[in-house]
Amino acid sequence: GIYFYSPLFKNKSSGGGGGTLKNPVEGLTDQEAVLKFDESFVSYLLYSIKAYALHNPPFSSDTPKIEIAVGNDVYNAEIVSKSVRVKRGSVSDKDIKITTTKEEAVKMLRNRGYVETSFVNGNSGFEMVSGKLELFSKGYLDLYEELTGKSIQ
Repeated sequence: GIYFYSPLFKNKSSGGGGGTLKNPVEGLTDQEAVLKFDESFVSYLLYSIKAYALHNPPFSSDTPKIEIAVGNDVYNAEIVSKSVRVKRGSVSDKDIKITTTKEEAVKMLRNRGYVETSFVNGNSGFEMVSGKLELFSKGYLDLYEELTGKSIQ
């Protein structure tokens, strides 16, 4: 998988300076971005919605795990000590599942403000797999608000 460390990570292309992760859609048309879509796009999207703030419940080694279905491709992310680790493939013990398309994901990467719109319009989906107490103990309520602009009832 690809590992990025937050909250300040090095920009690979700038030779170590910068302190920001390069947006993978930068300099690409929407079509090119859809064709090149991979783990780095998922990582950037998860960082933009502050997934690095998720954490293990107190006194537990149960790390937050997210499954992300992007069209026909499935990715999973595990948050370990504020680091978002993204790999290809499904994960059995996921807490939540996010569903979107490559086109929607590219729009979200181009415009952070579009993330909420995509979820509110039903173009992207958020499914709670774990119970609310577990989601709360791992910090998912803030993430849900980042995505939908609403709080979990």
